[in-house]
Amino acid sequence: MNNKARGLRVVKVGGSLLQNPRLAECLNRFLANHTEFTHLVMVGGGKSVDCLRDWQAIHQLPDEYCHWAAIRMMSETARLLNQICPELPIVDSPFQPLGNSIFEGGAFFGNRSTLSKDWNTTSDSMAAEVAEAISADELWLFKSSLPASSNMKDWQSANFVDANFLACIQATPRVFVADITRASQSNETDLLSVQGI
Repeated sequence: MNNKARGLRVVKVGGSLLQNPRLAECLNRFLANHTEFTHLVMVGGGKSVDCLRDWQAIHQLPDEYCHWAAIRMMSETARLLNQICPELPIVDSPFQPLGNSIFEGGAFFGNRSTLSKDWNTTSDSMAAEVAEAISADELWLFKSSLPASSNMKDWQSANFVDANFLACIQATPRVFVADITRASQSNETDLLSVQGI
């Protein structure tokens, strides 16, 4: 059975979830419960990118420098997730994944991305861009909370996603936001399902 027949998902794990000791348990359970899909997992920058924002404010660092520094930090959080979930291999190309894997996207974003090189681009838009590039069936955003609204325009105004997200998501049929930190013992996951716009 090929990957397209199985369905293809991009799953973006928010960097804040790296602070949660149940991350591996929740992520592995999610993947085990959704074997009809191949999952390409991306990881946000987490606290390292928060520090970068602070350093920019202190030292007036250029936005483009911070953009590339954040991508390098995401490469490290991808490797960190591989240590946390060693059964998920790291891949450096999003095209034709052989199975569930962690995408380390430094080369992809350096060579292909058309997103703005500033804080209007975060890992949410990067995940959406990858989902479009590989014609993913779904994009899942794993976060530490759910948005107050199912309207994605409200997500932007509330800074739940970045300013480029809506433009990036146009070609993705379905978007889900899940709070896997609140996953129950019955394998349920708090989530919000949104039709693509």
